[in-house]
Amino acid sequence: MNYKKIIILPAFFLLTHILYIGCCKCEDSNKAFYNINSLTVQARGSGNAIIDTGIATNVDSVFLNYNFDFRCTAAHKDPFSFLVNSTYACKCNECGLSGLKTKLASIEVTSDSVYNGIPPNTLLNSLFQVHYYGNNFISLDSIITLMNTSRVYGTRLMTTTKPGNSQGHKFKLKMVFTDGRELTVSSKTIYWM
Repeated sequence: MNYKKIIILPAFFLLTHILYIGCCKCEDSNKAFYNINSLTVQARGSGNAIIDTGIATNVDSVFLNYNFDFRCTAAHKDPFSFLVNSTYACKCNECGLSGLKTKLASIEVTSDSVYNGIPPNTLLNSLFQVHYYGNNFISLDSIITLMNTSRVYGTRLMTTTKPGNSQGHKFKLKMVFTDGRELTVSSKTIYWM
């Protein structure tokens, strides 16, 4: 009868999966850099409160969460990936781990209104820190170095310095790259008192 085929074929398929997982030898990505194509921002307050609703907010801190839409210059494609559920696949060095291909020269944060005595559209970098792992914070210059040498999916800027007025503030982040390219994104208007 064909009972042997019914048992042998699924067993063979399962065995190939087990062997592939057990003997997985990944190749590292052959192109180690990435480029950022666009930015998005979401503003939150302390306690993860949504603060860009157009209503005055009284929070201790403002967090500007920036997500990067990035593209690796190239990625390794495993020709046998269709055989294995990616949940069980081996973990290989992904593309982009060596940092930005076109290096980041500067990051600039500004507001469209007077902010704590600082005129509109003037740098506010000294008032912001980058939320790093855990409760650690680093400077904007440090995140530039980090992005130039490793892949960063996004960044979270934080300030506890209140604007000192009831005007609305649109925070603008501008990233300038060494090739002259610029990426900018502005938050919705935030009323923070």
